[in-house]
Amino acid sequence: MNQKKPNTYRPIWKSEFKLPEKYRMAAYIIINVEYFEYATAYPADPSDIVPNVLNYGWRDYGTRVGIWRIFDILDKYKIKPMVALNSSICEKMPDVVDAIVERDMEIICHGVTNSKRLGGLDMDQEREMIKMCKNQIKDATGISPKSWLGPGLSETFDTLDILVQEGFEYVFDWCNDDHPYLLETESGEIMSMPYSNEINDVSLFTRRNLTGEQFQKTVTDQFEVLYEEGNRVMPFAIHSYITGQAFRSKYFEEIIKMLDDYEDIWWPGCGAIGDQYKKENTKTAFM
Repeated sequence: MNQKKPNTYRPIWKSEFKLPEKYRMAAYIIINVEYFEYATAYPADPSDIVPNVLNYGWRDYGTRVGIWRIFDILDKYKIKPMVALNSSICEKMPDVVDAIVERDMEIICHGVTNSKRLGGLDMDQEREMIKMCKNQIKDATGISPKSWLGPGLSETFDTLDILVQEGFEYVFDWCNDDHPYLLETESGEIMSMPYSNEINDVSLFTRRNLTGEQFQKTVTDQFEVLYEEGNRVMPFAIHSYITGQAFRSKYFEEIIKMLDDYEDIWWPGCGAIGDQYKKENTKTAFM
């Protein structure tokens, strides 16, 4: 295995990120649109059953039905999310990709399939997977994504260097700040974008078994504290096969309706945040 030793990467700046003056906080929704292979065991399933019709069907619902329900809600309130896309969707469900492009949603590379994580790959294998993901999305959309979210937030000690070398500017794997900040690698800098393992429907629904009402309350509580503090970024991660279920989507819409009432919330994409960081951020040593 050609991997670096641990702790090669480090945050080089503590962000004093400043939002544009007319906004009190920033928020973005990331829809994880994922493809799981029928003949491959599920990474989080200890039974290792193949084929696993129960798990495959549950996840397949997300791209057949759930994603359209989520799109309808966001279209209604004119809120544009970012989409973390498994590139296999480009081949398997091209109508979903067409809808993403039609709505001009920013695409985050999210691996080839969530059936395959980065852990255990050597550097050449990992580079091949990252390049395949980027190229499949570029071929299908005409746009070369600049952002990365690892499948299952998985990385190796080589990941950030490979991302920089392959032209990526943003990474969402490090859920450790309410602001963007820079990570230093041997190959250059990459911006860590806020992402959340807490305000995430996988954690809230499938691990903590919250009801739809509890889900709504949790997200609302998060928003209210960050809004009161001000100058924060709130990521909100959902999956089409979870939040896209009818009985959950009604609570998702209530959250969107609440957020839509605020005129001082900024809904940026990665490029807008990156530009704002370069314009306004004051760099101070990260201690």
